[in-house]
Amino acid sequence: MQSGGDRDTRKASPETGLSTRRLAESHTISGNRNRTFNLSSRLRKYRILMQSAYKYFRSGEEEHSHAAEWVLDNYYIIQQAIRQVHEDMPGDYYRQLPVLISPVHLEPSRVFSIAWQIIQRSENQLDMVLITRFVRNYQKINPLTMGELWAIPTMLRFGILEKLSRLISSITGLPCEGICDIGKAEETVDEDDIVAGCIQSLRMFAAQDWKDYFEKTSLVESILRRDPSDDYITMDFATRNSYRLTVEEIASESGLDEIRVAKEAIEMADEAGDNPRSGHVGFFLHIREGRKLLEKRLGYSRPAFMDFRRMLWEHASEVYAVSIALIFLIFILCMLGYALAEGAGTLQMVSVLLLCLLPASAAGVDLVNAFLMHSTIPRSLPRMDFSRGIPPEYRSMVVIPTLLSDPGDVHSMIKQLERHFLANRDRNLTFAVISDFADAPYQQMPGDREL
Repeated sequence: MQSGGDRDTRKASPETGLSTRRLAESHTISGNRNRTFNLSSRLRKYRILMQSAYKYFRSGEEEHSHAAEWVLDNYYIIQQAIRQVHEDMPGDYYRQLPVLISPVHLEPSRVFSIAWQIIQRSENQLDMVLITRFVRNYQKINPLTMGELWAIPTMLRFGILEKLSRLISSITGLPCEGICDIGKAEETVDEDDIVAGCIQSLRMFAAQDWKDYFEKTSLVESILRRDPSDDYITMDFATRNSYRLTVEEIASESGLDEIRVAKEAIEMADEAGDNPRSGHVGFFLHIREGRKLLEKRLGYSRPAFMDFRRMLWEHASEVYAVSIALIFLIFILCMLGYALAEGAGTLQMVSVLLLCLLPASAAGVDLVNAFLMHSTIPRSLPRMDFSRGIPPEYRSMVVIPTLLSDPGDVHSMIKQLERHFLANRDRNLTFAVISDFADAPYQQMPGDREL
């Protein structure tokens, strides 16, 4: 068995990079996104085949087969991979993936073609160095969308499952019709070794943090890191991802290229100079005012319904108050109309009005709040990444406000302060208490000195 260092050196050879670029040159994207390939159906067939194989191996007919041992010991890993592909590739997402004009495989998406080539060149065991290098070399010719970059891990799992299904069918003699027909190739390595490599790859996928892979391969990420304020690179992953999602959203809605959108945002931040607000790329990707400027520069005109939605958010307080008032008014008018239809007199109408004021206002508030709770998604504020410690320039103090009325309060507060400190050990984070005595008729009261 070769060492990991030798394997990485072989995979890093110039020939590999050259062949990857040739693959990129051979790929031409089709404008047609319609697919006859059914991913969910294929996954169901994988599951059925693996269940049958598991029962077959449990029967003992392959007692001395290393492949049987691998499948029996790691059956849960295989089932987990099938579930993961199903969860990570919903129909809407799958239909957005670019397809090739002349696909080599039944699965026509460009990302599957890339994933299958990575699998074929991995010598039956994938590693992140190979995957990252392959994707980077490919993008020197053909940039991938961010959606495709996130889809590659899923397609790698799918390709491994396809390869594993073919091998299991060959070993057990179980039928593989209609599912083992993607990218057929001659297998020149021992079947036991291939099964072991496939399962080890699936185990690696399950343990891998794909965020690091994405940020190392994303061209949009490399552009946004040029943020003139240098704040982007010090933000946490969720914030950076929200900026990238805005780029993806604008590109998708406008038909523009993601790279162009990201470059324009950076150029606008550059032009803002030392402005502490608009000099950060996040102003144009997270703040509505800045995003409108970016869209105008790109020549992108939002659909009318999206402009209407933006207008609602820009006047949220007014819309909230008017909505409650309308429900309140409708409720009152309905009650008064019912009373009038029943022949109520003036005094009775006034009584109905007074009795309905409180429930009508409560109904308006409750209905509007319930609608907002179920129809709006909270937006998180941009955050810096302090996972490796707080920098000196962001030195902070956590202050706990409290009133002290007896010695027991003092001891309880000291313990709470100590717990906070021990759970957040950082040289640039300190804790304090801001306190006062309870309200009293005199400035000095008995027991104050003790407290």
